Amino acid sequence: MNKDVQNPYQQPGNYPDQQPGSPSQQSLYNHQQPYSNQSYPGQPQQPGYQAPHNHPQQPYPDQSYPGPSGHQPPRNYPPPQGHYPHPPYQMPQSRPSGKPPKNRSTAVYLSIALIVLLLIGITVGTIFLIKHLQSGKETTSTTDNATIVTTDLTVTTPETTRATTPVTTSTETPTTTIVETMSPTEEPTVEPTPEVTEAPTVEFPNDPYGYLLSQAEINANPAVSLMEKDSSPAAQASLAYFTQRDAFELAFSYFSEIALKAEFNDNNDNLVHKWEDPIRVEVHGTPSAEDLATLNRIISELNSLNIIPPISIVDTGGNYLVYFVPLEEMGNVISGYVEDNWGFVSIYWDGSQKITDAEAAIAVDVMNQEERNHIILEEFIQGLGMLNDSYDYADSIFQQDWNVVQDLMPIDWAVIRILYHPSLNSGMNKDRAYQVLIREFFN
Repeated sequence: MNKDVQNPYQQPGNYPDQQPGSPSQQSLYNHQQPYSNQSYPGQPQQPGYQAPHNHPQQPYPDQSYPGPSGHQPPRNYPPPQGHYPHPPYQMPQSRPSGKPPKNRSTAVYLSIALIVLLLIGITVGTIFLIKHLQSGKETTSTTDNATIVTTDLTVTTPETTRATTPVTTSTETPTTTIVETMSPTEEPTVEPTPEVTEAPTVEFPNDPYGYLLSQAEINANPAVSLMEKDSSPAAQASLAYFTQRDAFELAFSYFSEIALKAEFNDNNDNLVHKWEDPIRVEVHGTPSAEDLATLNRIISELNSLNIIPPISIVDTGGNYLVYFVPLEEMGNVISGYVEDNWGFVSIYWDGSQKITDAEAAIAVDVMNQEERNHIILEEFIQGLGMLNDSYDYADSIFQQDWNVVQDLMPIDWAVIRILYHPSLNSGMNKDRAYQVLIREFFN
């Protein structure tokens, strides 16, 4: 299908009077503008220290040091008290001749003492050996009439992986060992195994409604139990928004603000637009190794939800083009670009309202790596059909004000889960989408 995309602005910041595109193909534009109408914030460096031009060629002339003014020659002080330049005693001139006489009585006493100690050691060793042999026999006899029962009460939770915030999701209980000794006529007694309960822990203090559910809470709602849980910790915590009605109302309100509107060129149709065919990402420009790592990470996390059409990176034939170019080239690679924006994304849909193509651009010469990682996450996710920003959540990836968050909040993942829920179709309006999801989760 041919695309007819016109420049929606005569000057940056002015909106068009008519809708862009043909009736069968429309486009929306979105951007990220951390510093509007400002140039690159770097400042020129100040010149460094310069030596004076009349610096002597020989800074240290070949002259003797005259010494400071008024300096007196050192005096001959006597040695300090208590210090001697030689030992205070006279060393003998020579060693005395001959050997000192031996004391035979001392040698006899030492021999007797050694013999006594040897006899005592032999006696103690013999006693210890006898006792050890006797205890070995008693242990063998006791083991024949003993029963050992071991109960392992260790509880482990599947390991989860995270990008930036480590989240602890395992609970450990000490291993208990019970040993019962009885006669052959007694019955073994085993203590009952205590019941293990899982208590949900709030892992995201900036998102009080997003927390990791216990297995009992997941099983209590059949619709939630069918949703994918083997994903990032924040994506797992987003399931909590579908177990409580008040939490779901917040998530759906945020979804309506983010996914049913657009920051630029909004046609106010308030309809669902989503990808329904596989997404093939084609990368152009000069991305850094960390740029590509960030892009691959978010693609992996999105694929783990198993509700978005499969996303892959291809060399050619892509339907989602991502450009890493200098700021001055942004307008040459993406349609409808608004000047001075460091990141920009446009999506296109057909007559059935499903997204068929997208393009995003990220400036590589005006941001550090942390800022660029944030822009990659935001622009790529918004190219999935969530084009608007909001002031509601300061740490959200969809925050209107400038931030550099490196991961999505649970409510961000809840918005993605709502948009790509299998019960919602492209072209569905807000009221219809709400009715379908309420019936699905809270019937």
